[in-house]
Amino acid sequence: MNTNLRGWITCLVVAVTSTGAATFASAQTLTFTVVPGAACLARNGNEETYLRHGLMGTGNNLGGVGSPAIDVICPLTRLTSGDIQGPVVRVFVLRDASATLPLSCTLDARTASGLPTGAQTKSFNGTGEGTIDLALTSLGPYDYYQVLCTLPYLSGVRSIRVQN
Repeated sequence: MNTNLRGWITCLVVAVTSTGAATFASAQTLTFTVVPGAACLARNGNEETYLRHGLMGTGNNLGGVGSPAIDVICPLTRLTSGDIQGPVVRVFVLRDASATLPLSCTLDARTASGLPTGAQTKSFNGTGEGTIDLALTSLGPYDYYQVLCTLPYLSGVRSIRVQN
């Protein structure tokens, strides 16, 4: 396994038409970066002590059932420069059966000066392991992006895969 947690993956892209028939595109090389969930930090620094960071990611360990959710920021590394097609992100999450709130994540893009340029939010309401897929249409030459997640009690972010 590459110690940088980054690899080149060649895949055959399958496009599904509106009629449901599959058509095949030519093979292309896609670049993925995987960010460990342990890189996520509390959005409110005072809540950092309630998060657990480890080999399995970052999770909300605050209080008990019915406790408030904690917002985390997960930094992502942009590997390309210039105007690009927007990033595609898959967030691997865990939501405890006792959670009363959904686990939601937002892919947030900003200019170099911090002004918002785009965002997409989705939620996971299931129990156990799950994924949240997020995408943005495009980024400017100096834009950066990050994932913001709201973690209910005993729920967390395992890792984030970014297609650059």
